[in-house]
Amino acid sequence: MKRIITTLSLALFFTGVLALGVISEGVKSIGQSFMPNAQAKDNNSSNAAILGTWRVNVTPKSFPPFQALITYTRGGGLLESNTFLPPAAATTGHGTWVKTGGHEYVATFEKFLADNPVTPTLGDPGIFRVKEIIQVNGDTYTGAASAEFCDLSGTQCVLADCGKSIGTRLAAEPPACQQ
Repeated sequence: MKRIITTLSLALFFTGVLALGVISEGVKSIGQSFMPNAQAKDNNSSNAAILGTWRVNVTPKSFPPFQALITYTRGGGLLESNTFLPPAAATTGHGTWVKTGGHEYVATFEKFLADNPVTPTLGDPGIFRVKEIIQVNGDTYTGAASAEFCDLSGTQCVLADCGKSIGTRLAAEPPACQQ
């Protein structure tokens, strides 16, 4: 039974991958018309430098280094996930960013923390908030951030740590296996 389930799972996976390839090729020109490029490098947009997904190495002062993926969207939206807080302890980070000048940006995101012993908040559950100032230079960035634990209202917060970050833009790449 286990072998049948494994075989069916693999078959469904490859069918999905093939279908996605056929669909994406079929609507490629339509999709380019209606969907903005997340990795935009549009010189006409003053915010284009930060747009896209970044692989970020985070080095806190008091905790071990960890990795994060952060996506900056048009309109000032931000999504973040990382290897520091496990999924059972915190949600994906949601936030916002603004351009403050030249190639400088300020970003803030929050995660809801679960009620568990891994997250030492002011009263579990709570919010984990990160505030960062970012300098973008082409496909890399550097940042300085502070992190805090807050109550659910986000008003009573305690500084958790400060740290530095180095980000590299994630680039789209073709698959290794092509037919």
